[in-house]
Amino acid sequence: MNRRAFLTMAAASALAPPLIAAPLRIGWLTAQRPQSIAPGVKVFKAGLAALGWVENRDVTLDFRYGNDQISSIPELAQDLVRSPISMLIVQGAAVPLVGKLRLPVPIVFLTSSDPVSAGLAESLARPRPGLTGLTFMAAEMNPKRIEILREIRPSLRRVVLMGNPAHAGMELEEAEAISAARRLDIEMTTALLANERELADALEQISKIRPTQSPCCRMASRFNTGSGSSSDSWNCACR
Repeated sequence: MNRRAFLTMAAASALAPPLIAAPLRIGWLTAQRPQSIAPGVKVFKAGLAALGWVENRDVTLDFRYGNDQISSIPELAQDLVRSPISMLIVQGAAVPLVGKLRLPVPIVFLTSSDPVSAGLAESLARPRPGLTGLTFMAAEMNPKRIEILREIRPSLRRVVLMGNPAHAGMELEEAEAISAARRLDIEMTTALLANERELADALEQISKIRPTQSPCCRMASRFNTGSGSSSDSWNCACR
């Protein structure tokens, strides 16, 4: 099970068995397209069923998709609240925006960003009132990614770290990666890319760099352009 599926299963497990006659209405808001979150939704529904929740009898799910248009999120959130809903699940790039809206419903968030930097919590132990959720803790993963790159390519000397400047917790994730690179005597350059075109241009430029020590290696990690097309925030290209 991948980590996104694991987190959606965990979100389902936060719900208690139904004790009410009318179905509980749960809103699900994402900046992504339906097909990109389909695996996570499938796992979420399986988690509900395992807890005894039968869809359309005990609970109904009302989805809103931003279709990679992050600017549509505030209005979609308000539309769900008006529908109305009992609680709201928010994931990915939509999370920081929804956190600023102060909606009058309980919110469960799924994010790769730092909840504190995103303004969702005072600390990991103290979320804001009406908010709770799960994070991938990407900042703690970045040093391990650098270590794995060195293990794969012992002669590795240069790494380009690409990230979305709008990603909450970006500075923390960058600092952790740079610290790990320094410990391993690796030169690291950061490229902040705000959209898919800038990402494509950066990858093209990297492909033209002549390797000095070894063939090019690239770490597989989804890049979050801010459109909501992915959950992760960093990509590593190395020489």
